[in-house]
Amino acid sequence: MNVAMNASPNITRQLESFRLFHSGREFEPDWFVVEMCWDGPGRVPTEALVQTRHLSAVSRIFVDPKIEIRSLPHERLLVAIDTDNAKIDMRVSRERVAIAVQVIQDAEAAVRFCENVASTGARVKSRVQTLPDSLPSSFEPSRSGYLFGRIIEQQHTPYQTITLSEHPVYGRAFLLGDEIQIGVEDEHLFSRGMVSHAMTREVKRVLVLGGGDCGVLREVLTCPVERVVMVELDGEVVEFCKKYFPGIVANAPEDPRVEMRFEDAFEYLKNCTEQFDLVLSDLPDTPIADYTLDDQVRLMDRVLAENGILGTHAEFTRFGQPNENELIVDAITNRFAKIDVVREVIPSFQDQQWLFVKASR
Repeated sequence: MNVAMNASPNITRQLESFRLFHSGREFEPDWFVVEMCWDGPGRVPTEALVQTRHLSAVSRIFVDPKIEIRSLPHERLLVAIDTDNAKIDMRVSRERVAIAVQVIQDAEAAVRFCENVASTGARVKSRVQTLPDSLPSSFEPSRSGYLFGRIIEQQHTPYQTITLSEHPVYGRAFLLGDEIQIGVEDEHLFSRGMVSHAMTREVKRVLVLGGGDCGVLREVLTCPVERVVMVELDGEVVEFCKKYFPGIVANAPEDPRVEMRFEDAFEYLKNCTEQFDLVLSDLPDTPIADYTLDDQVRLMDRVLAENGILGTHAEFTRFGQPNENELIVDAITNRFAKIDVVREVIPSFQDQQWLFVKASR
């Protein structure tokens, strides 16, 4: 396997005026405190645990951070992080973590750090207290860990819940259930990364599985392809994104090269008689319904032309979770001779390294 290591820079666009959201109003904080409680029984905090669980993304968010960890009474740790952007004090115990942030230059980086910590297990209760108004705000964070977003619109379809939220760093964000799909400020890192890694000049016929936000479809259509079939289960997702994310969708669904199909992707694959030069899977990177990962790869391989390419993505491992990305790569390796994997940091995905996989025979 050829594995290339790529790391994207932080979000380059700086907001002219950084604002957090609170009770329908906006304000600019000089400092804020985040309090979180863990979901389930806690572990005695150790320096190794804190480094692995809470500080894994620090070097991707801050430049040259200075970190000091020391013990406090009653099985607690104090983590002091000193950077040019912000000064952060984090107190960690079995049950909770409290983060005090003094903003110096870049509140965006501090918010990203807090949300990275929240994504490792803060589910029961979270509270943010800020200056200048010092009023506490109670949040019910989603499993994606966002503490500072606000819901703008929510819609229930026969298949799922669709949410439009607004975030002070990532702008408008699109969620399916509790999981973020795109943040407008870095959507291009995912869509462009997935397509550019798998695309070749020889590709003329493309099958896109999932991808209802149409970002991947938009990027495919920038290439000299002749035919694209997109199979998305939930047509309401496409309409939702047309309304709220027109810059991402563009005119991709109306392109004359595109055939849009709203049906189950695996039922389509089982019955399809067409062959494609490239199959791009923007489906969840876990087993779906009755289909194992091996089943999914086998069905995608079924519709590939002789020299066809399979392109997909995989979530990089989070602390304490199964190594799902290895399972996906293994399932593809079992069927394809040549595998190429690159990693891309996606800030709105809690600064995780996201894997893009390209496979061919």
